[in-house]
Amino acid sequence: MNQIKFLTACRPMPHVSRREMHKYWDEHHLPTSLSVRRALDLLHKEHAYTVEDYLLHDDLWGDGAETPLGYDQVGVHWLNAATAAETLSSEPAQQAMRKLGVDEKHMTDLVRSPSWFATEHVVVERGPGRTVALPGGPYLKFYSGWYVPAGADRQEAQRVYRTEHAALVESVASDLGLARYVQNVNVYDPTIEHLSKTVRGTEPDGFDGLDEFVWLRDDLVRALATPAGRDAAKALRAGQDAFADRSLSPSWFAVERILY
Repeated sequence: MNQIKFLTACRPMPHVSRREMHKYWDEHHLPTSLSVRRALDLLHKEHAYTVEDYLLHDDLWGDGAETPLGYDQVGVHWLNAATAAETLSSEPAQQAMRKLGVDEKHMTDLVRSPSWFATEHVVVERGPGRTVALPGGPYLKFYSGWYVPAGADRQEAQRVYRTEHAALVESVASDLGLARYVQNVNVYDPTIEHLSKTVRGTEPDGFDGLDEFVWLRDDLVRALATPAGRDAAKALRAGQDAFADRSLSPSWFAVERILY
């Protein structure tokens, strides 16, 4: 079965702390999500919770890399690619999305929390699989979301990303001690415009692409202490300039919770 991701990048309401939002999602939002799983035909669901690691962040992605601000949580919903658009356009699914949206508003600033469809492309796989970045475990996930520069050709940017940038990451994976690298490519399905902008009430567009880098944290620290590792990180940052507007492209560390 071909699968597709429905991704939500979330920021908390101004009066809510990140810790409070994560706690609410674990204790209150999860039962709501489970209650609508059948209506949305969800295969799996994950929450990726942001963790602060600013020094390592800057070592990897450059000084001041926490600007623009990353997101506090990512929801990952896995669906059947062949039926997702039809399923999510149905009335039961629309009602389910509204139910989730009402619950999310207790903690999440939906206006600043985009959602989008993406296909997953695993480029590097040296770790134990998609569940590697677990809370309490040794693995750490790094997200890098990106947007195509204004006036650039989106298809060409996606081509460079899927081919040249993927090859670059693969070529420096050993120098960086990388366990896993995944590209999430926006599929721009019009269904998501209605779900995100109308039903969910968001304003920003979903990322054109979202990178997932995964390391054993100690491996990343050791890699960045070497000239080869630092050069590899610099090459990745420079490589992103070929298809992305880095001034608009946030990045952040996270760990996952696999919900079902």
